[in-house]
Order: sequence, then C-alpha cells, then structure tokens
Amino acid sequence: MDTRARTRTKGSATESSSARKRSRSTTSTATPPTSSPSPVTDSVTAAPQLVEASTSSKRSRRTRGTSEPNPGSQNTATGEGESSQAKGKESESSRCQSSTPRPSSSGRPQRGAVPASSTAEIPPPANIEPPSSAGPSGASMERNQANNNGGDENEEDDESAAFSRNLAHASSTLHGLLRKLGALDDLMPGASLAHSRLKTILAGLRAEGDDTRQLEALSNLCEMLSIATEESLSTFSVDSFVPLLVGLLNAEHNPEIMLLAARALTHLADVLPSSCVAIVHYGAASCFCERLLTIEYIDLAEQSLQALEKLSQEHPVACLRPGGLMAVLSYLDFFATGVQRVAVTTAANMCRQLPPDVADMVVDCVPILTNLLTYQDSKLVEQACICLSRISESFAKSPERISMLCSHGLIEQAARLVSAESTMPLSGSTYTCMIRLLATCAAGSPDVSLTLLRLGVTKTIRDALSGSALIATTSNSPASMIRSSEQMFEMLNLVNELLPPLPDALTASFGIGIGMNSPVPVMSA
Repeated sequence: MDTRARTRTKGSATESSSARKRSRSTTSTATPPTSSPSPVTDSVTAAPQLVEASTSSKRSRRTRGTSEPNPGSQNTATGEGESSQAKGKESESSRCQSSTPRPSSSGRPQRGAVPASSTAEIPPPANIEPPSSAGPSGASMERNQANNNGGDENEEDDESAAFSRNLAHASSTLHGLLRKLGALDDLMPGASLAHSRLKTILAGLRAEGDDTRQLEALSNLCEMLSIATEESLSTFSVDSFVPLLVGLLNAEHNPEIMLLAARALTHLADVLPSSCVAIVHYGAASCFCERLLTIEYIDLAEQSLQALEKLSQEHPVACLRPGGLMAVLSYLDFFATGVQRVAVTTAANMCRQLPPDVADMVVDCVPILTNLLTYQDSKLVEQACICLSRISESFAKSPERISMLCSHGLIEQAARLVSAESTMPLSGSTYTCMIRLLATCAAGSPDVSLTLLRLGVTKTIRDALSGSALIATTSNSPASMIRSSEQMFEMLNLVNELLPPLPDALTASFGIGIGMNSPVPVMSA
C-alpha cells in the first residue's frame, strides 16, 4: 500500500510539472519569432509526450511488480522496465542533441531555445535494481553451476577431512598403546623421549671419575642398541659416543666398564655398519687387539673378538696392522667351539686383502693355521683352508715366501684333505680352494712339486678326473668332488704345474712359448 501511495504521489507531481512545461512552451510559441522557425519547437512539443510515456511505463511496471509475488517474475519485469526506460532515455537524449540550436554568428543564443534544466532526466526509483549484463536465464544457469561445483568440492573436502581424522585417531591409539606397554622409547629411538634419553646417557658417559654413573649409562646404552635398527639410529651421533666408548675401553681400573664399552661398540657396529669407519678411526681396533694379546678377563676377550669380527668385514687391513691376525689366533684353544669359529672367520676376513708390508705378520700365523687343518670341526677346517689359500695367492710371486709357507707341513695336510681317503667332509668351494693352493705352491717352488709326487697326488688326480660326472664313461667310477667346470679347471691347472717343461727344441717346433708346459694327459702313477 505504501508503494502504491508513493507511486500515485510521484505521478501527480510529474503531471503538474508537465502542465507547467506546457504553459511555458505555449507562452514561448505565442511570441512571433524574429527569425526563421527552428527545430527546437518540435523537440519542446515532443518532450511532454515522452515524459508522459515514461511515466505511464513506470506505473505499469510498478503495478506488475507489486501484483506478482514471484521473485523470478519480478526480476524479469524489472529488467524489461529498465530496458524500456533506457531506450526512452537514449531516444530523448538523441532528439535533444539533434534539436540543440547552433550559436549565431554574433555569439548570442537564438530565441526560443529551451534551457538544459528543462530536459533533465528523471531519476529512476530507488527500489529498481540495475539490469544485469547477462540475462535472467544466464544468471540462473551460472548460479546452478556454481552450486553444483561447490557441492562436489564440499563432498571431497568432507571425505579428506574424515580420512585425516581416522588416520590421526589410529596413530594416537597406537602411540597410547605403546606408552602403556612401555615400549615406545625402545621401538622409536628417534622420538623426543628417546632423544632425551640419549642426552642423559651421553652426560653419564662424560662423568669422569664417577664409575656408578658411567656404568649406568653404559648399561642403558647397551640395552638400547641391542634392540635398535639402522633406521631408528639415523639421528644417532656417532662422533659423540664413539670417542667416549673407546676411552672407557681403556679403563684398566674397572673391568666392568671395559666390558660394557666393548659390548656397546659391538652392538653399534652390528646395527649401524656405517659407524665402523668412526670406530676404526678412533683406534678401537688396536684396543681390541690388546685385550686379546694379553688376556686378563675371558669375558672381555670374547667380547673384543666379536667386535673385531664385525670390523674385519669392511676394514680387514685396519684390523690386521695392529696385529689382529695373531691376536685372534694366539689363545684359540682357551675359547669354546663357537668362539673359535668366530676367531677363525675373523682371520679369514683379514686375509682377504693382504698388503706387502704385513707379510712377516702373516708368516708367523701359518703354523697355527696349518695346525687347524687337523681339527675335527669342519667349520674350523674350512675357514683355515680359506685363510691359507688367500695367503698363498698373495705370496705367489715370491718363491721365498712360498717356501716359508710350505715349511710347516702345509702340503702334507692339504694333500690329505683332497684325497679320496679323507674323512673330513669339505664343501665344493673349500675343495676348490685347496686344489688352487696346491697348484699355486707347485708353481712357486719345485720342491713342492716333488713333495706332491712323493705323496702320491697323481693317484688322487686320476681318481678325481675319472670319477667326475663331467667326463666319467662308466657307472662304476668312484664318486668325485669335481662337480663343476671351475673345479675341473683347477685340477687341470695342478696337473700342468706338476709336469716338467718341454725341451726348447720341441716347444720351438710346435710353436709353443719357451717355459710353458705342454698340455699332455696325466699318466698313471
């Protein structure tokens, strides 16, 4: 009702203004013009008609807007009314511009010109919104599409939020369970609690003169390292702990501290192989060798032996130079069988890379290794064979060292092990090592060849070749250890070294290099 009243009031005001304009236009037309008639009169006459048309269109538009409660229809009517109003304004402004009088030559305006204020535009009502650039249908389509996209995004956000909540809940549940069981610090050393624990342990290790704190710190460190993994120790400060542990390894006044320090270094080298570089760098290998060369405490000696076995896998020369080979073999009989196997395995690791300047250290250990070939434990015998084979390969270019190697009964023990009458079962790789050992020694020393011929090695060779499945012709042939082409090659190489060289005239006639043996078959013994 208020809208209709305001509309009627504005309509009456518009009619009164139109009446006043008519009166002024009548007065102006009644005065005879002094010059030729101007097109301004037509525009002034047409102006009230345009105002009435625009007023009637506004009334009809407002009537339709108030009678129809539908918002969509109201927006449509508003858009149509505004478009018609804009068209009316454009036509009115164009006519006014066309009817504007041109200034006379004297510079004075012509009579009968209508002032600009009389043709001012009527402002549109405040409750009418400006028309949208896109039509009503385009706006509704954009709103629907935006609503659909927003719905899909909301669904995806809800799913991701639900997944994150479930994952966080599961993680918190697992952490809570581990805390209740008391295993969070042990299974996750990288956590904050484990980090603070390592700080406490490090502070205890640095407490010089306080054996109680150092023992407690060493016990906690050994417990942590015994159940740790390489991934969990990714943040472990090796350079902070290893120097302290090596220093405690020399604490002569307290054997318990030395034992726990050796155990911690062993666990660290086992679970974190990259730490072996720091352990060797800070001199732990020489400390372990000293504990083995002068055995005062058997537990400390065994722990030092296990630590050297870990270090010798990647750093054999660093363990060999401080006298490691003699250290692990000197008191072999004082240990149990399991510890003896660890000691001989460590010796085999050290013999893998033998530099020339350690030949004297190695020669001193040959009698012990040769004696190991008489043991009844097959593991000890096999590791001793590997040691002697590697030593012979490093001495191959020196006949003097080969003679020293064979001066302690090595050839006799090796020939016994490869014979068919041997009661010691050897693996295929160990059998190949012993045949290579005999061939290397025979090539380096003529005395070794004579010794092998006296021991009847030719019969061993014949039985091995005739019984091999690679060349056997009858099923009645005895079983042979030669089961691969590598073993066959080593056996034929031994045969070649046992045969005397051909005369120079014969080698020249056949085009064979001087000093090379002819590949003739082995004759029966």
